[in-house]
Amino acid sequence: MATVVETATAQDVIPLMVLDPQAAEHLLAERRRLGQDRKDEVWNGTYIMSPDPTFAHNMIVGELTVIFSLTQKPRGAMISPGGNVSDRAQGWQQNYRCPDIIVLFPTNPAKNLNTVLVGGPDFAVEILSPHDHAREKLPFYGKIKTRECLYIDRELECVELYR
Repeated sequence: MATVVETATAQDVIPLMVLDPQAAEHLLAERRRLGQDRKDEVWNGTYIMSPDPTFAHNMIVGELTVIFSLTQKPRGAMISPGGNVSDRAQGWQQNYRCPDIIVLFPTNPAKNLNTVLVGGPDFAVEILSPHDHAREKLPFYGKIKTRECLYIDRELECVELYR
């Protein structure tokens, strides 16, 4: 099993591949122990380690979650600040993404298995962070039939909506 980790320096991002299964398990266990794995994902079997969101990132998630709760819950929507979404129920841990916000209406055919949503939400929000690969998730979101994805770029102060 290979684990790919990107670490950011002041200058650039350095990919790191861990080929030793024991070292990889030790690294992942330490991230879990420290609570640093909340936003980690697995893309087709490759473990993607993400840094904890910044305070500004979390503020946007909190504010949008409140707005969506006030405006969409009366329409029957379930709003979640994050969560796992996958294309499969069995072995979902081998391919999942964690959008920053998930909005799911009662008519959505995705299956909520408590730990993972199998199929796409009606609306997903990704808040872009330096060095992340959130835009590369778009084909996956399309594959699982996510109806709309909102990307928020804090650095450029712009939003992108994909349907």
